[in-house]
Amino acid sequence: MILEVLIALLIFSLGVLGLVGLQANATKSSGQAQFRAQAVLLADELVGTMWAGNHSNAVLLNTYGPSSADAGFTAWKNKVATTLPGATAPTVTLKTIPPLALAAGPAGSLTPSTPTPSTQVAITISWQVAGETSSDNLHNVIVFTQIK
Repeated sequence: MILEVLIALLIFSLGVLGLVGLQANATKSSGQAQFRAQAVLLADELVGTMWAGNHSNAVLLNTYGPSSADAGFTAWKNKVATTLPGATAPTVTLKTIPPLALAAGPAGSLTPSTPTPSTQVAITISWQVAGETSSDNLHNVIVFTQIK
């Protein structure tokens, strides 16, 4: 009878250890999801600023390019650094997309206005959570959009 009790305690303790491991993993995953959500919100904030500015492609390249000294862009970078743990400098890649050529319509049809080029934007935000080793990969969020 004592042997049966010991075996039952062993099975019970293994079950409790498994539940503790699951709880720890769930907590870690929840924290990672929170950081991913914050990174996406920060990228979306920058895209919203770009859209609201209604800038030409040249102005976008000067304001948000790698050599930009724009105060708003610098403040956004600082916000990323303070919001996400171990954040590296976010990168914003801008590429001008030429407009598609317009075909001539039938006689009497409305002619479209002159198309303007658009800008393809790629925002990369990377961070590393405290407690992860340097050999772990950085966590990344990459947001792509097109601004016209």
